[in-house]
Parts: sequence; C-alpha cells; structure tokens
Amino acid sequence: MTPNAKKPPERGGAGGFRNNSEQRHFIKTPPYGKQLNLNGQNLIVCTGSGAWERAKSPTWFPGCKVALPFGDDPTAYAWSVAAGHDVLIVGFGDLEPVAVIAKLAGLLLAAGAGLVLYAPKRGPMMRIDRRKGAA
Repeated sequence: MTPNAKKPPERGGAGGFRNNSEQRHFIKTPPYGKQLNLNGQNLIVCTGSGAWERAKSPTWFPGCKVALPFGDDPTAYAWSVAAGHDVLIVGFGDLEPVAVIAKLAGLLLAAGAGLVLYAPKRGPMMRIDRRKGAA
C-alpha cells in the first residue's frame, strides 16, 4: 500500500459492518421472530444477559418466544410479531434497565400487542397498558 493511498474502511462483526444503529438501513425482526407461528398463542420476549439461552431452550417454555439481546436498543427491531397477541416480557441473568423495558413495552403496544406484562427475575409482575386520554 502506498503512503498516499486511503485505507479501506474498518469492518467488523458478522456481515462485515460494525454493529451500530447508524449503519442500519432497515429494521430486522428480533431473534427467533421469523420462525414464529403464533396461531392465537401468547408471545414471550426474553430479556437480560440470559435471554439467548432461554429463547433457545425447547424445555423452559415450549411456546413462542423471541429474544432482545442484552444491551441492544429495542428500536433496532420490528416488533410487529406481537400484533394482536398478549406479550410477557421476562428478564433473566443481569436485567436490562427499567428505561429499556419501558421502551420495549411501548414498542410492543404500538405494534398492536393487546397486553404487555413484565416479570423480572426477582420482584412483582407489572402490567403495562396503553395510556388513555385524560378524563
């Protein structure tokens, strides 16, 4: 390489691009979202550092489940898989911050989920509803 030649852009990660949202030109489905066949069933969204293991496990919950990879921004995924279904967000391992769970719940409701429940590893289950107009 000559001293005046430009260096090629740095590449990394699967597919050759850095994993940041500025380089994404499309929104992808969450992990395991493409292989779902809900047929009236509920949807489980696994979150936290143990999300991948739980979403892959055929014995933990045999129903429909997807994963929000730990540390990922929920807006990077298309949550239309939740349309018309009730959703349970479950946290495993190190939990996501409450702000991330709130953002995820809002995206699920905006995508058409009927009801969203959050069950952290420890603590009470929370119901998250659409905000109704002021009375």
